[in-house]
Amino acid sequence: MSMKTLVATILCVVLLLLFAARFAIAASPGATKNNDEKLIRSLIAQMMDDWNRHDMKSFMSHFTEDSDVVTRVGQWFQGRTKHEEHLIELHEAPRDAPA
Repeated sequence: MSMKTLVATILCVVLLLLFAARFAIAASPGATKNNDEKLIRSLIAQMMDDWNRHDMKSFMSHFTEDSDVVTRVGQWFQGRTKHEEHLIELHEAPRDAPA
Protein backbone atom coordinates (compact mmCIF):
# COMPACT_ATOMS: atom_id res chain seq x y z
CA MET A 1 0.00 0.00 0.00
CA SER A 2 1.41 3.37 -0.95
CA MET A 3 1.72 6.25 1.48
CA LYS A 4 -0.90 8.20 -0.47
CA THR A 5 -3.42 5.36 -0.19
CA LEU A 6 -2.71 4.91 3.52
CA VAL A 7 -3.25 8.63 4.24
CA ALA A 8 -6.46 8.63 2.19
CA THR A 9 -7.73 5.54 4.06
CA ILE A 10 -6.94 7.06 7.46
CA LEU A 11 -8.61 10.31 6.46
CA CYS A 12 -11.75 8.45 5.32
CA VAL A 13 -11.90 6.48 8.58
CA VAL A 14 -11.50 9.67 10.66
CA LEU A 15 -14.22 11.44 8.67
CA LEU A 16 -16.50 8.43 8.98
CA LEU A 17 -16.00 8.34 12.76
CA LEU A 18 -16.67 12.08 13.07
CA PHE A 19 -19.80 11.71 10.96
CA ALA A 20 -21.03 8.76 13.04
CA ALA A 21 -20.27 10.58 16.31
CA ARG A 22 -22.26 13.60 15.14
CA PHE A 23 -25.33 11.46 14.51
CA ALA A 24 -24.88 9.51 17.73
CA ILE A 25 -24.99 12.77 19.69
CA ALA A 26 -28.00 14.02 17.74
CA ALA A 27 -29.77 10.68 18.14
CA SER A 28 -29.55 10.55 21.94
CA PRO A 29 -33.23 11.30 22.56
CA GLY A 30 -33.28 10.81 26.32
CA ALA A 31 -31.96 14.13 27.62
CA THR A 32 -33.22 16.17 24.69
CA LYS A 33 -36.71 14.68 24.87
CA ASN A 34 -36.97 15.30 28.61
CA ASN A 35 -35.76 18.87 28.25
CA ASP A 36 -38.09 19.53 25.32
CA GLU A 37 -41.02 18.12 27.25
CA LYS A 38 -40.23 20.33 30.27
CA LEU A 39 -40.03 23.41 28.04
CA ILE A 40 -43.31 22.59 26.30
CA ARG A 41 -45.11 21.93 29.59
CA SER A 42 -43.72 25.19 31.00
CA LEU A 43 -44.92 27.15 27.96
CA ILE A 44 -48.40 25.60 28.17
CA ALA A 45 -48.59 26.37 31.90
CA GLN A 46 -47.54 29.99 31.24
CA MET A 47 -50.15 30.38 28.51
CA MET A 48 -52.87 28.87 30.73
CA ASP A 49 -51.93 31.29 33.50
CA ASP A 50 -52.00 34.23 31.05
CA TRP A 51 -55.44 33.12 29.82
CA ASN A 52 -56.88 32.72 33.30
CA ARG A 53 -55.56 36.15 34.33
CA HIS A 54 -57.06 37.58 31.11
CA ASP A 55 -53.60 38.87 30.12
CA MET A 56 -53.97 38.58 26.38
CA LYS A 57 -50.82 40.60 25.62
CA SER A 58 -48.71 38.03 27.44
CA PHE A 59 -50.76 35.13 26.02
CA MET A 60 -50.28 36.36 22.47
CA SER A 61 -46.55 37.00 22.95
CA HIS A 62 -46.02 33.30 22.22
CA PHE A 63 -47.54 33.60 18.72
CA THR A 64 -45.69 34.67 15.58
CA GLU A 65 -46.59 37.92 13.81
CA ASP A 66 -48.01 36.03 10.83
CA SER A 67 -50.14 33.60 12.84
CA ASP A 68 -53.78 33.18 11.84
CA VAL A 69 -56.72 31.79 13.76
CA VAL A 70 -60.22 30.71 12.83
CA THR A 71 -62.64 30.87 15.75
CA ARG A 72 -65.24 28.25 16.54
CA VAL A 73 -67.86 30.41 14.79
CA GLY A 74 -65.76 30.83 11.65
CA GLN A 75 -64.20 34.26 12.18
CA TRP A 76 -60.77 34.44 10.55
CA PHE A 77 -58.20 36.70 12.19
CA GLN A 78 -55.08 37.18 10.12
CA GLY A 79 -51.97 38.15 12.03
CA ARG A 80 -51.14 38.27 15.71
CA THR A 81 -52.33 41.86 16.14
CA LYS A 82 -55.88 41.16 14.93
CA HIS A 83 -56.06 37.97 16.99
CA GLU A 84 -54.84 39.81 20.09
CA GLU A 85 -57.34 42.64 19.59
CA HIS A 86 -60.15 40.08 19.32
CA LEU A 87 -59.08 38.28 22.50
CA ILE A 88 -58.70 41.52 24.45
CA GLU A 89 -62.21 42.51 23.41
CA LEU A 90 -63.57 39.11 24.45
CA HIS A 91 -61.83 39.15 27.81
CA GLU A 92 -62.96 42.71 28.58
CA ALA A 93 -66.62 41.80 27.93
CA PRO A 94 -68.86 41.45 30.98
CA ARG A 95 -68.53 37.93 32.35
CA ASP A 96 -71.85 37.77 34.18
CA ALA A 97 -74.14 39.17 31.51
CA PRO A 98 -77.84 38.46 32.11
CA ALA A 99 -79.28 35.59 30.09
